[in-house]
Amino acid sequence: MKLDLALISSFLLCTTTLAAPRTSRNSRRQVPQNLTSIANTTTFANATQNSRNLQSLPKKISTKQSTSKGATTSHTDYSSNWGGAVIKAPPAGQTFNAVSGAVKVPTPSIPPNGMGTGESFAAAIWVGIDGDTYSNAILQTGIDVNVAADGSVSFDAWYEWFPDYSYTFDIAINAGDEVSMTVIASSSTEGTAIIENITTGDQAYINLSSTYALGGQNAEWIVEDFEVNNQLVSFADFGTVAFTNCVATTEQQRVGVEAATIIEIGDSGGQLTGVNIVNNEEVVVFWKPH
Repeated sequence: MKLDLALISSFLLCTTTLAAPRTSRNSRRQVPQNLTSIANTTTFANATQNSRNLQSLPKKISTKQSTSKGATTSHTDYSSNWGGAVIKAPPAGQTFNAVSGAVKVPTPSIPPNGMGTGESFAAAIWVGIDGDTYSNAILQTGIDVNVAADGSVSFDAWYEWFPDYSYTFDIAINAGDEVSMTVIASSSTEGTAIIENITTGDQAYINLSSTYALGGQNAEWIVEDFEVNNQLVSFADFGTVAFTNCVATTEQQRVGVEAATIIEIGDSGGQLTGVNIVNNEEVVVFWKPH
């Protein structure tokens, strides 16, 4: 799904949310006071939280010296939990109001150093607005790829307005599916999260509001070693994730990823992810053995 200003307008005019019940890996709870559904509070009140993400901000370790390739300058940050690409600022005088990207869902596997440990492993793949240089809030949506100790895999689609919990969408996701992820901010405190399974033709979305205001300062395409119960999960070998059709928009223009900052999980001594910005619409994130 290509993101453009017409698409943003069409979704901001939507007046219904996904009506199917959502599932959770953990306990049920009431909708938090700071997070409500603009379109259908009754439907959203049946949603269930995940314990997966109590802190989704990047945990910065260091910044690598910039390198130049032709007319483009590349910058790399290191983090303990984010790998991917971040646009750290919108064009002067503007704010980001939408971010989109598509991926082919990878088949996760147990990394070599995890064989025989009896642990399960996971990784999150998502797009979002804010959370890097602007840390008050993040509007994000994406998928989790999970591999159990016996090697069986599973997938979840979710949305989150950090610092609140994430909630799962009721939409089937399988390895090899092409999935489009989009977040749209209609204001600093209202927005929409959209997951579209292009392979199956299914779509899930929800309109949200939060008291944690977005700044519209960052746009992200990320593979994350996310948290459960305040601890990073064991990071799955996710193979390669290619974010395609990457675009961030403001009210005035579209912005691509060529000038984005690369962020890798690790430090200057070694990384768990590698990142390549292929062109203005594609970012490739790959798992590194360790």
